[in-house]
Amino acid sequence: MDVFKPIDMDIGELLELAERGPLEIFNSIKEILSDLGEIREVQVYNIFFDPKSLELVIEYILKCSIGEVSVKLIHSDNPAKTLEKYYEHERKSRITRY
Repeated sequence: MDVFKPIDMDIGELLELAERGPLEIFNSIKEILSDLGEIREVQVYNIFFDPKSLELVIEYILKCSIGEVSVKLIHSDNPAKTLEKYYEHERKSRITRY
């Protein structure tokens, strides 16, 4: 059920929004998620950032008209590889939380 939607945002704009917080990034792209209906709540679930490669994944959990949905914003030249890194990071951070 994964759906990929490219957005037109360069790294400079992305980093500028990131300085203001991950919700600012979400607010700048939420119009492409209109198929989810009304978005009632947005929470940042997890963030992965590799400063060497400038790869970024921010996972948001949305409560919306169709239910609870996970949305991942990915900035990478190789999104599949970056998702692998993110899931490894997510797995390790989940282990250290408990």
